[in-house]
Amino acid sequence: MDPITSGLTVIQVVQTIATASALLLGYVTSVQDADSSHQSLLHELRSIGGVLTTFMGIKDNASLPPALHDAFSRLMANNGPLAKLQAEMENLLPTDQGSRKMGMRDKLKWPFKEKKAAVIVDKLKGYCGEITNILAIDTWMTLREVKDGVQGLKEDSVAQKVRKKTEERRKFLQWMNPVSCDDKHATSHGQRNPGTGRWIFHANEYKTWNTSDCAFLWLNGQAGHGKTILASSVIDEIQGSGDAEPQTLAFFYCNFRDDRTTSAAAVLRSLAVQFLQQSKVDWITKIREPGLQEEGDVVALRNLWQQQRDAKSYPTDLELLRKLLVEASMLVHQPVLVIDALDECKDYPDLVGHLANLVEHAQLRLFVTGRSEPDIQDAFNDLPTMSLKDSAEQMKEDILVHITEQLKTQKKLSRLSDALKKTILEKLLEKAEGMFRWVQCQLDAIMMCKRPDSIRKALDDLPAGLYETYDRIIHSIEERGQDDGLIAQRCLLLLAGAFTPLTLDQLNEAMMIEVGLPSLNEDLGVTDTMDIVAACGSLVTYKKRTGIVALSHYSVKEYLISRPNNIFKSISDMHARICELLITYVLCDFVDEICAKNKHPALRDFSLRRHHVDVNIDHPFLSYAIRGWRHLGLISDEDPYIMVALSRLHSEICRHTKKHRVLVEDPSVYRPRWLSAGVTSPSLLFILLEHGKPWMVESAIKQHPHLLDMDIAPGWGSPFIFAITRNPDCLSILLKPGIDLNELSSFMPELYHYYDDGPAAPISLAATTGCEVAVDFLLSQAEVDLPNDILHKAVMACPPSHESIRKFRQRGADANFIVNGSTPLHCCLSFYELPYDDIELFFVVKALVEPFCNLSLQDRTARTALHIALDEYLEDIVTYLLEKNAGLSATATLLPNMWSWAANKTWFPKVQAAALAADQHYTRIKGKVIHTTAESKTVEFSVAVTAVHDDSEPICAVIVSATRNGKMLGYGRTSADLSYCNQSLEKDTQDSPKDHSLGFKCSFDWKSGQRVSSRLLDYHQNDNVTRILQRFTEDHDSTGASHRLFLQVFKNKVDLNFDIVFDDVGFILDIYKGPLS
Repeated sequence: MDPITSGLTVIQVVQTIATASALLLGYVTSVQDADSSHQSLLHELRSIGGVLTTFMGIKDNASLPPALHDAFSRLMANNGPLAKLQAEMENLLPTDQGSRKMGMRDKLKWPFKEKKAAVIVDKLKGYCGEITNILAIDTWMTLREVKDGVQGLKEDSVAQKVRKKTEERRKFLQWMNPVSCDDKHATSHGQRNPGTGRWIFHANEYKTWNTSDCAFLWLNGQAGHGKTILASSVIDEIQGSGDAEPQTLAFFYCNFRDDRTTSAAAVLRSLAVQFLQQSKVDWITKIREPGLQEEGDVVALRNLWQQQRDAKSYPTDLELLRKLLVEASMLVHQPVLVIDALDECKDYPDLVGHLANLVEHAQLRLFVTGRSEPDIQDAFNDLPTMSLKDSAEQMKEDILVHITEQLKTQKKLSRLSDALKKTILEKLLEKAEGMFRWVQCQLDAIMMCKRPDSIRKALDDLPAGLYETYDRIIHSIEERGQDDGLIAQRCLLLLAGAFTPLTLDQLNEAMMIEVGLPSLNEDLGVTDTMDIVAACGSLVTYKKRTGIVALSHYSVKEYLISRPNNIFKSISDMHARICELLITYVLCDFVDEICAKNKHPALRDFSLRRHHVDVNIDHPFLSYAIRGWRHLGLISDEDPYIMVALSRLHSEICRHTKKHRVLVEDPSVYRPRWLSAGVTSPSLLFILLEHGKPWMVESAIKQHPHLLDMDIAPGWGSPFIFAITRNPDCLSILLKPGIDLNELSSFMPELYHYYDDGPAAPISLAATTGCEVAVDFLLSQAEVDLPNDILHKAVMACPPSHESIRKFRQRGADANFIVNGSTPLHCCLSFYELPYDDIELFFVVKALVEPFCNLSLQDRTARTALHIALDEYLEDIVTYLLEKNAGLSATATLLPNMWSWAANKTWFPKVQAAALAADQHYTRIKGKVIHTTAESKTVEFSVAVTAVHDDSEPICAVIVSATRNGKMLGYGRTSADLSYCNQSLEKDTQDSPKDHSLGFKCSFDWKSGQRVSSRLLDYHQNDNVTRILQRFTEDHDSTGASHRLFLQVFKNKVDLNFDIVFDDVGFILDIYKGPLS
């Protein structure tokens, strides 16, 4: 079969795979505890679909060579792997696919039992391997046209390219640290009764939203009204739309039970990753192209890609992530976003503004659910809204279906008389007021009744609303006896405050903790762990498959926090009591033994474990206890019991170094614990400043004033230095009488990400961290002096603070001070990269330029600030600098069309005028290659005395430039040795000069899109450069012979582009004469 005409067959296979995947996904989400083989089958289907999609993308290429053409023919043969795969897929599909939703019997029967599903997985792996091998048999030879007209052949395997790109995608998307909400969706889907929730699709607001290409809809309602269930219904509807309405869906459930899902950054990251995963666009190639910040470009994605390559942490800046989500939405077809329970996101006030902004800047549909909190109302005030209180009748119908289903399926309820069932239905419908959660709580209470009379009495005395319902549940727990009361109190305390899901075994071990004692009391645990669930009643849920226990609804947590109870007094008290328990736990004797053996899963590399599967049979609670430091920062009210616990913790740390395995974070992977990596013999203040509140620090100093006179820990410096980077709100507490705020402090720079060696003043460290609180505090102290390089420190912060820079300038900081050849403005523009927002960079530049800054100064690369901004595609900065009459150096005239991206801009004539104005008196000499090896080339600059002899001024500087004909894709570098000779070569010109006494090592660097890289040599540099310039001047004045500079250039084998950089480079020398400054 001719592969060029085989597209229909490939499409058919891909469509069959898509159909099977959709049905299998429906099965997995419909059947509780679906086995792992079905998950594997779904994964394998998606993998084969990805390979075939890639195949479809290249099969029609006109430049297919015969070898690959033959390989595709074998792939498409009648008895080939694709034909076998199609037959297998047709056998896999159920015979009846007429209805959109599978019946219960079909769900239970299809797609086979676990054993047969596993067999199918093995078959599919074989087909996938066979397809990949065929594609890898023959090599695709591609031609690349080089600028000088030389045709080159580059050999590569198609399959190898596919695998490489796939791996790069996988690593990047994994680095983004997305949170999957598939389990939450499966749970919500399973809780929805068949036929319920479909009324929303007939609502005018939804229909308007659903038929638009760009739309927003906020579904709001009170707690317990079923917003999450409706969100799951919308997700299912979009997923089931099929090929007739192709849409790309990304969804996210904010879930108070899982702390990973309550971060605004996690929401945006996860949604963007879902779009990127589903995109059929080759965005990996797209981000490698030198980009202009124009519509359709992927600026944020490109910069995040670079961050990942630079081994930086995943992004948390919301503005950057919003831009990423906009870009990702442009890479998919008909993008749709669904976000549930927005109010359960801890920083939702920050998120809602970005979501509203997203609607204005992205061509997508956004569906959001959440309660009518003031911040949400304000952000979505002018946007389409749908309120559940306006859909009371439809909600009532769904509740009726839910109650009816429960009366049929729950064993205890199904045995009741029809008359009593009818009474239950009528009474609950009458008082439900749209609250599914309230109805379920009443049904749970009814199932606890042992006599029909008790049921009728309960129905006659139904509580009003959820809080009164929870009051009664708590009261009934206490009435059942001391055991249930104590079990429920400890369990609800932990579940209300825990940052990650807790298992039943973890809760049981937590029951055994007695504050202050060095061992667990096993008698306080339960004999049957299910007694914990029974004790808490309707306030918790339990998943057998995962073993996780959680509060049954967000309203339960709100109730516990807001209503007086015997469990905790306030949010601060809740975290204090949990923290006290966790400290007691990690100080138990058995922890020493665990640390010595190093076999507990909690001590293993986090990257090798799943989120909550790091527990073992013996001590499952340890994996949570080592992260207990997070509670410390939420104890806002003074608590003497916590100070006692922290004192015990500090004493044990100092006495028993074995405990470091659980208390100190693993340096190989970022997993914060009680102490930072590498900490030994810490002061009591270390944990308090790292994780605690100012009142804790103040209390500790009152009891132990000598702590101010000792280092926080070896290598970390004083408590004052430590507080600058970790807890600047405590600086006033640590300001002891007589302290010298200008004294240089010694510490290990890498511990604070401080890039200079040697001691530093507190203000320098504060500037480097970019912490405005610390900077403001130090500037408020009149005795603080500013170092000359303070602005250099400030612009290298991550991110830099324009407010701090402005205040430094008001205090007299010099914006023209040069460090290593660069002003602060040069550094700011040269090292600029995301996550710093363009607007933020603009204000940093403005703070450096105003009220005065010498914009004609060049850095070591012979570039002015305007030149750097042009190289970096910073259009707003360029226009601002032109308004300030910024200039260019002569290096701007080395090549025509150096900044072709800006040629059509209205302001570009000003750039051309600035380049002409820079055409000063200098001598320009083109280098000549006199010797070439496989690893280096030698370039000669022959300087005739007559070129500059009439000018009596000394040579004040030379600029060596490396120029490229084409733009660099990615990053490139060549290293070089510059040497001087004042004699004619005695041997053939292929010999390199022998005198290396006057030499200098340098390098030429190119960023993506850059064509010129220069190096300025003047008297402000090292002794070697000074000697070269002095000797150059003396020889011009005393001899008539030609003088030569030699540049030996070496390949950089570390860089992927070193061949291109090395072969396509010319060299130019500019000589300047003038007064020495």
